[in-house]
Amino acid sequence: MTVDRPSLSVGRVVGYYSKDNPRATIGLPTVEGHDFAVIEDRWLVDYWAWHVLRLVATPIFDLRNNADRKEVVRLYGPSLKWKPLE
Repeated sequence: MTVDRPSLSVGRVVGYYSKDNPRATIGLPTVEGHDFAVIEDRWLVDYWAWHVLRLVATPIFDLRNNADRKEVVRLYGPSLKWKPLE
C-alpha cells in the first residue's frame, strides 16, 4: 500500500506574540506567545493547545468550515496577526 504524503512546502508554522494580538483567547496572561501549524492554507493544527493546555476540543480546525473559522478567530485572533516562524 502506498500513502501519499504532502510535501513540507504545503505547511508552515506561524504564531504571534500575545501583546500584539489582544483579540486572541490563547495568550496573555497565560502565555507570551503561541505557535501552530497551517497546512495547505486550510487546516490549522495545534496539538499543544489541545493536549497540553486542554484549551481546544480538537487539535485540527478546517479553515473552510464556517463554525471552525469563527472558533479560530476567537482563539487565535485575526490571521493578519499571525507571522511565520523564523
